[in-house]
Amino acid sequence: MIPIEYDETLDLYDLMVVLSEELFGAGWMQDLEYRLWVEVAGDPYRFDNRDHLLDQASIDWLKKLSDTEGGWMSYTGDSSPEPALISMETWLPMYKAWLQKKGRK
Repeated sequence: MIPIEYDETLDLYDLMVVLSEELFGAGWMQDLEYRLWVEVAGDPYRFDNRDHLLDQASIDWLKKLSDTEGGWMSYTGDSSPEPALISMETWLPMYKAWLQKKGRK
């Protein structure tokens, strides 16, 4: 688990980039949004034989920012080079499809 020092100036996108850099050494690791949501949702999905990627404070921070901003950051499949904030109504079916693709749920 990677503990991240709290910085109240970060928005959801910035925090996700910081976590990606800390965890994977990449500005936005492939499937980052899904890997982080596994933690937020508390799903029992393992990465690299680890039960959790984040400590509870980081999970709580992600959840708080997601609630405050009203969605989750994700690539939307359009031609945009950056992830965008999408509603939970859009995000949750995308997440469920990703889990199914990975052989979960």
